[in-house]
Amino acid sequence: MKISIIRPFRPLALFLAAAVMTAGAAFPAAVHADTADPYGQYSITDTAAGQLYRNNIDGYSITLPQGASVDMSKAALRTSFTYSGVKIDIYREHSGSAYKQESYINYSNSFTAKHPGITITGSGTTWLDGCKTTYNTWTRPVLSKIEGDRNNYACFDLRRGTTDVYTIYCTYDNSVSYESSVLPVVSSFHLEPITTGTAEPHFGTSRGPELSDSAAEAYERIFGKDAHLTWGLYDVRYQYAPDSVKVLENDIGYEFNIHLIYQNIGRDLAGESLYSMLTRIFDEKNIPELTLQTVAQDNGLMVYDILNGDYDWFFDQYAQDVAAYGKPVLFRFCNEMNGDWCTYSAFWYARDVDLYNELYKYVFEKFRAAGADNAIWVWNPNHQSFPDYKWNSEYLYYPGDEYVNVIGLTAYNTGTYYPAEKWTSFTDLYRNYYNRAAAHYDQPFMITEFACSAVGGDKAAWITDMFNHLPEYPRIKAAVWWNGADYDLTKASRPEARPYYLSSLNGSVQAFRLGLATYAGTVGDLTGLTEYDPTEAGRGNAVQNTSGSWNRDSKQLNSKPVMLTSEEDN
Repeated sequence: MKISIIRPFRPLALFLAAAVMTAGAAFPAAVHADTADPYGQYSITDTAAGQLYRNNIDGYSITLPQGASVDMSKAALRTSFTYSGVKIDIYREHSGSAYKQESYINYSNSFTAKHPGITITGSGTTWLDGCKTTYNTWTRPVLSKIEGDRNNYACFDLRRGTTDVYTIYCTYDNSVSYESSVLPVVSSFHLEPITTGTAEPHFGTSRGPELSDSAAEAYERIFGKDAHLTWGLYDVRYQYAPDSVKVLENDIGYEFNIHLIYQNIGRDLAGESLYSMLTRIFDEKNIPELTLQTVAQDNGLMVYDILNGDYDWFFDQYAQDVAAYGKPVLFRFCNEMNGDWCTYSAFWYARDVDLYNELYKYVFEKFRAAGADNAIWVWNPNHQSFPDYKWNSEYLYYPGDEYVNVIGLTAYNTGTYYPAEKWTSFTDLYRNYYNRAAAHYDQPFMITEFACSAVGGDKAAWITDMFNHLPEYPRIKAAVWWNGADYDLTKASRPEARPYYLSSLNGSVQAFRLGLATYAGTVGDLTGLTEYDPTEAGRGNAVQNTSGSWNRDSKQLNSKPVMLTSEEDN
């Protein structure tokens, strides 16, 4: 019986050249071991011990049982092998120095000392193919909502010279014998020459999940190929008093069409149902960007609880409320998952990035079961992975084309309040970010949240520059300004560390007004535009939060316990 191979993507240079001619072209789902590899990325040889698989991209070989499946669809990051209740992922991390090599190993394994949801069954140092190797084994409870849950783990971090680390990451279910089914395969690992380049993943269908008629209409209006930029706003008061943002809208001469609202899993909306909130503050003119996240204080256990069915009561009701609302909803679930400040990041789950995909798909199916096809699914990694290791790459968190309607982008100019921060232009934040996303995803983009601090530079000039460069990014169809602040809670006075407000005092309201005017007739209805009165400059500060909001920097609420959250973007 031959091994089946999910075909690797083309080497990067070939991929980029071909993408120009065949954008969006699909690759075959799988090929077999006896199919030639035209790019020289792998080879497979029958041996008495099994199927010898050789990876020429990362420079290793491993012997697999007959009938194993090999997935090289994300070969630039990892290659995955599955057989009889076992999955093995192999990563090669090029650290560049012995110091960074040890940093990678120590950081990646730091979960062993802090995660309360796992039981360590072994750890230490061994030798694999003559190389010093750190190993850890552990287990966690079986999660009832994952079919064939592989709740047992073994991880080997092998040092190659002083620059590379090979991570052999094994998961297996309770029917598997580690000694007879896992360890022999790991022990067959052998370093080989690296003889070819890398390969980049590419995803993409044009739309993703099927949408209701009203959601499809909204999708086309906002995200269609010929659609122009639509602006949205986050203001903590909007959920409780929608008219409170009218002052800002009047000052800039624009009615925001998208409003961002944060919610925590397992908590109500200050005593109000989701359905009641949606019908109270949204109408045909505007659309909610619902962002649903785990609570920041869950110690990394909530994902386990959700996938064990403990929060079905919440998700069933939440999805039913969305379905009953009926009008279009932008739904952003557990965003910035590639940042270790999010307790649904793989860092909190012992590098098991597959758990996030299980979580995302589980919630997606709850929506489908409730008939909530008015939800437009926005998948939103952070602009940079923290830590920036392959096992934490945004591409491994991607749940699949059938689950994603829109790709969310997030990057902030955080200013210079803290010593490690620097003032960053819109172009420096988004040019490479946009190009990278455009090379990997076919869906339309939206900036789901962003802003510029007033500390460290000219905020009005930053906004003017932003508007000047936005036309260079035609696939960005919507942008949501985060109209709040981060506070320095290390000081008793709690000064604003990152004031993101649009304020007349620093000219940012005026700059935003002028920038939006350049889009007149393209970004929405700007009728009723009135002359800005500089004598009323202080009105811009009316957007300052007085009722309490989530501090993006501290992960703590600043005042009364409103049920909002937003994770830091660093």
